[in-house]
Amino acid sequence: LRSVAVAPASGGVGAARLGSKWLGSRNISAARNLAPGNLLACPAPVELPRGVARPVVVATAGQTPKAVSGDAVVADSSESTPSASAHARIVTHFYRHPLLSDAAEESLLHKVQEKVCADVISIRTEQCFNVELTSALDAAHEAALVWVLSETYEPEKLTRESVFNASAAAAEGGEEGEGEEEGEVVVVEVGPRLSFTTAWSTNAVSICRSCNLEQVTRIERSRRYALEMAPGVEAEAAFTDEQRAAFAALVHDRMTECVYATRLETFTTDTAPAPVVRIPVMK
Repeated sequence: LRSVAVAPASGGVGAARLGSKWLGSRNISAARNLAPGNLLACPAPVELPRGVARPVVVATAGQTPKAVSGDAVVADSSESTPSASAHARIVTHFYRHPLLSDAAEESLLHKVQEKVCADVISIRTEQCFNVELTSALDAAHEAALVWVLSETYEPEKLTRESVFNASAAAAEGGEEGEGEEEGEVVVVEVGPRLSFTTAWSTNAVSICRSCNLEQVTRIERSRRYALEMAPGVEAEAAFTDEQRAAFAALVHDRMTECVYATRLETFTTDTAPAPVVRIPVMK
């Protein structure tokens, strides 16, 4: 086998960046999506019928070689079924703030005060990337994933911890200013239903694979809202379950999305399809 250096597609390895909201061409060949120096090629020693493309053995570091013929990739016949699906997968989280602009947050606040709860005095937003992994990431792979998820001009706004947690810790430590009373905060998180993978996740995983992030199997974005109550108002009493549902109805599509009661730890769901019912319309 001889090493063949392949120039990465336009925009760097993987030719895609989720944070900047631009993607590389979907028609880029698999070879161009590989990092330079990671492509191994060896011509087949046998003669093939006319019109049949000569296969090439392709492999990246740590992968089983695969035969490539034209645009098709055929797995090695000796390759067994991946065992990753048999093991419990990890869901890790990355947060990016803000989700909405200041003007959009102010507009949402007025709508919430009018339709849901008048005791809400401010709303802060962030988005969460829920990343499913077959195994933990090392430092190099995590750095690559951070690069993919972060914004081009504001990479520092992608964090491993929620800014809502940081704000609560600062308030408890007295860093918000002496004599300044803080109200209780209610966090509402909404995101895609777990029973199906979104198209965004499919594209995101494809980009991760192009960056040699083979551990990533699914990425879903959820939206988080921190509603601050007026000082002295108890959140549980002022923001009931009915009001929480009313707020969620304002910020999500219940047909394709749902409310996450707790932080997402797995994409596995025990939801079962409803039984089929026959209706005798001719009777």
